[in-house]
Amino acid sequence: MTKKGIVMKQRFILFRRTGVFYCEDTTTRKQTSLHTKDRDGALRVLHARNEAELQPAINLQIARAYLTASDPQVATRNWQFVMDEAAKLKEGPTSERWTRAMRDMAFDSLRKLTVLETRSVHFLRVLENGTVCTNIFLRRLQNFALDMNWLPWPVLPKKRWPKIQFKEKRGITWEEHQKILAGEGNPELHDYYELLWHLAPPASVCTQTYLVAGPLTSRKAAASLQSYTKTRFFRFLVSIRKITQHALRSTYSWVPQQTWNRTWTDEALYAKYGITRNEQAYIESQIRPMNLDDADDE
Repeated sequence: MTKKGIVMKQRFILFRRTGVFYCEDTTTRKQTSLHTKDRDGALRVLHARNEAELQPAINLQIARAYLTASDPQVATRNWQFVMDEAAKLKEGPTSERWTRAMRDMAFDSLRKLTVLETRSVHFLRVLENGTVCTNIFLRRLQNFALDMNWLPWPVLPKKRWPKIQFKEKRGITWEEHQKILAGEGNPELHDYYELLWHLAPPASVCTQTYLVAGPLTSRKAAASLQSYTKTRFFRFLVSIRKITQHALRSTYSWVPQQTWNRTWTDEALYAKYGITRNEQAYIESQIRPMNLDDADDE
């Protein structure tokens, strides 16, 4: 190749093997198949590679010109557009989690960046400023753009992503628990959180899927309440009101309140409320016994 009388050596050369054209890098000696037996097509690819080597500054412009022919938005599509389009495919709690994750400030440097112009350094900056959640959702963002053919290739290859490492989990301290109580204005939730401090061990989780009784001032009081709920007397009164699988607050409206300073048994409750032998026999014919070992006094 000559330019103004100067002979310029081409970096890439063409050769054919078993009918298929290959391209060889004269610098690294690496050989790559062009996956074609058509000489004209192979020459076009070869000239494009050599042209890119001689004029790297205009490579992106050339690529954009070719891609715009099939995708008019390729020159203007940014990552905020990708975030918004991905959100349209999600519903319910999944949509809420996605929207919340996309508000991450670590994504701010990426929002207005054109997808086609994104380099690995851009993603690495986002990951550096973000958290584990940022890592997870940026992966999903890249995969969505690839699936939609908005990215010609991954910005970060799979093996180059930082490993997802979660922080060590621990139980909250007494001071942290008091801050939660101080900031809770709902009386029922305040009592619920207070009860969890006495019943829930560190690193455990309790949801409102289960009925919570209280508040109670100590673990011993909680054990007393537990012994009460295991009695046939308690469960018989509940069964009279419980006509569906749901256990609402009204289901327990016929259950009398007790003091929580002892272990409750059916014998003690029968004596307290004057339950006759015939009534006791009927209750015990309807309700099976439960193991009280877990409710012993400490």
